Amino acid sequence: MPLQLPGPTTPLHLYRHLLREVGYLPPAIQPCLVDRVKLMFRRHRKDQNPGPRLRKAEGKLRTVRAAVAGDTDRLLHLTGLAFGRRGFRRRQLLSEFLQLRPPDAEPPEDGAAFDDFVRDRHTPYPTPSPALGQSSEGKGYGSLPTPDWLDKWDTEKLLRLLRYQAQAPGTTRRAVSTGKLDPRVNVPEKNIWGRPFPAKPARTKMKKWWVHMAERALPPLPAAEWELLEALATGTMESGWNIVPRRPVAQSPAAESDRQLLAAQAWDMEAYLLKPTMWVDRKSSRKQVLLSGIPQPNDEFGHAAGTRTVTRGQGGPGLSVRAMKRLYLQVWQESPLMETDPQSPDKWTLRYGKLPAKRHIPASHALIFQGVDQKGVPIKPA
Repeated sequence: MPLQLPGPTTPLHLYRHLLREVGYLPPAIQPCLVDRVKLMFRRHRKDQNPGPRLRKAEGKLRTVRAAVAGDTDRLLHLTGLAFGRRGFRRRQLLSEFLQLRPPDAEPPEDGAAFDDFVRDRHTPYPTPSPALGQSSEGKGYGSLPTPDWLDKWDTEKLLRLLRYQAQAPGTTRRAVSTGKLDPRVNVPEKNIWGRPFPAKPARTKMKKWWVHMAERALPPLPAAEWELLEALATGTMESGWNIVPRRPVAQSPAAESDRQLLAAQAWDMEAYLLKPTMWVDRKSSRKQVLLSGIPQPNDEFGHAAGTRTVTRGQGGPGLSVRAMKRLYLQVWQESPLMETDPQSPDKWTLRYGKLPAKRHIPASHALIFQGVDQKGVPIKPA
């Protein structure tokens, strides 16, 4: 159960609440979220109308409190946010991944790569094919598209990432089909009048396709973060990454007994008689209680009590080590690591996290023939 704290009254109060709650999350995801909270509050500190952003921050506070209180779905969401599998961090990693070679970059040593480098340097915009710019009679049909934001993307790199992602077994959240990885899949060859399809609408359809696929792309993680996530998922991480426990709220035994007595007397039988049970129990679900932080005294089935928490000391048992490993494993399976060739930086491969091989330990009844050969004769030691 989240702490029953009064709601923030000022932006500074809300800011401190967010930083405090983020401090009780796993240490592996704290730095990214702390920096994000500080950045957003400092960026919009002088807004003329901060109301909508403050309401959004209050919702984020409830989400973080629910994750700290043991909501594994929201804790998984925050973990994926910190490791760039969704949200602002994914957009940052994808933006860095899609950047073309800077103008002042050194040319590659490989011959074919050097030719491509020179061609890209002296060709500011690709020349369209005659089928897009001219009709069958040779007359110009439609104007050529001007350079736009898609020219700043490394589309070949993105397409290669999507092909790797389509074959990776662990990227179930953002499934990518190999058969649909064609930018011109929605561009017809001719329009309804039998003429070649104009270049501008074709460019617009291709841009929509690239945006749609970029929303599904999972960019690679830096090597240090990928290795940290691997150690957390496989359980090989050394000490020092334990979650800081929260001290329980000081309460007198008399106050606790009075609260339980009032909760037992407050069961609303009339609501169950006049309304469908689904409507009455909906607010008593575990996830809703963790998100709202409001205890439900009319919960006779025990959905609101005895919930797990990220750390001990909050009224329930903490999440086990195996539960945290499974959570990290889900994020690790969606996280690729880019491995480049030192001699040719343009040649790279992706490696995804995968489940460790299970060790099959034989049962005790299967060890009855241990130490004998196929004829039942004991094997003599060498």
